[in-house]
Amino acid sequence: MNDNRYSTSKKIPPLLSKSDVENIFNLEPSIKEDPLNFKPHATLVKGITSTKGNSVDVFRDGVLVEGSPFPSYAEAQRTLG
Repeated sequence: MNDNRYSTSKKIPPLLSKSDVENIFNLEPSIKEDPLNFKPHATLVKGITSTKGNSVDVFRDGVLVEGSPFPSYAEAQRTLG
């Protein structure tokens, strides 16, 4: 049942060379956090993909709704009911 668990391809991928592996380890990390912080992956990803700081303008019939711009989509939804 676990045969080909990650792929249905019967082709064996080529092995990486030592220089390929060294190049991978020399890449700049996308998350610049101290690894000893032990933050969950989901928390670190939110730091990259967060929409924090973006405001939401809401228009009703072409007129800006009172209170716009809202600090979040949730706040805009609460206002609209």
